[in-house]
Amino acid sequence: MPGMTHWQHPSFFAYFPVANTFESVLADMLAGSVTNPGFNWACSPACTELEMLVMDWAAKLFGLDPTFYVESKSGGGVLLTTASDSALTAIVAARSRYTKSHPGVPLDKLVIYGTSQTHSLGAKAALILGLQFRAIEVYAKDDYALRGESLVQALDEDRKDGRHPFVVIATVGTTSSGAIDNIEEVGKALINYPDIWLHIDAAWAGVALACPEFREVSHLGAINEYAHSFCTNFHKAQISSVQRIV
Repeated sequence: MPGMTHWQHPSFFAYFPVANTFESVLADMLAGSVTNPGFNWACSPACTELEMLVMDWAAKLFGLDPTFYVESKSGGGVLLTTASDSALTAIVAARSRYTKSHPGVPLDKLVIYGTSQTHSLGAKAALILGLQFRAIEVYAKDDYALRGESLVQALDEDRKDGRHPFVVIATVGTTSSGAIDNIEEVGKALINYPDIWLHIDAAWAGVALACPEFREVSHLGAINEYAHSFCTNFHKAQISSVQRIV
């Protein structure tokens, strides 16, 4: 097919190949034949109910805490098109929570935190929403992981300068190096900053949580204890077509 970059080709080694399957192709054909914009329950009860069911299946598959489940009444998830959309959704939720408890804060003083290894989704969200993004430097000696001490230093610096930290993006498997942020340290550090939201971007490595042997290295325990939101992509290692983000 001329003019296409074939992500399915066996010689394609850029980024993360889309590991599609025949079953996924059939499912896309079925969904395309219905073409139902399931944006709420009244518009498409079956789509909404199935999405809720699949989200709980995924949460249980990855070992996420029951507070993430739809059935818990305190959590729940949605299918989105990209990890950037997922981060944007989480950041909007974090912004809403922060501005309710800090009325009158200028939006351009709100700061999103990531690292120099964080996917561009953080910077893109800041650009779209008129916020600030700060990339904390990380180092090879720490396996390019965000450490709690570095985060606290950045938070305190910005607060002294009149800025308002409100969300931190921690990554499980960065795009450039596969780094896993030290979520245990980050979560413990944020105990002293209860108004800051912790979002976990596990876009490509998160599906490894389905394997119990990878849960410790991926900081699943800390994710369950400290995280407010979590994202992973089914269309990378979960062998489904694109636009399958939970």
